[in-house]
Amino acid sequence: SSSHFNFASCYDKICLISGWVFLIFVFVFFIIHCSSILKSLYSVLLFLFRFNAPWKMLSCPLLNLSIMATT
Repeated sequence: SSSHFNFASCYDKICLISGWVFLIFVFVFFIIHCSSILKSLYSVLLFLFRFNAPWKMLSCPLLNLSIMATT
């Protein structure tokens, strides 16, 4: 009976540890995935700001207006 109890407690510990490892793995994967999405969005925004002249023409007057409005 005592050996069975030991086996059960060991099994519970294995379940607990594997559960935590799984949670940590999912968390890390989520962080990496989100950061890559953010990086791609950032690069897309940089691309738009660098190479899209109409976007620049549109954004600059808006920026100037907002600066004039705040000052």
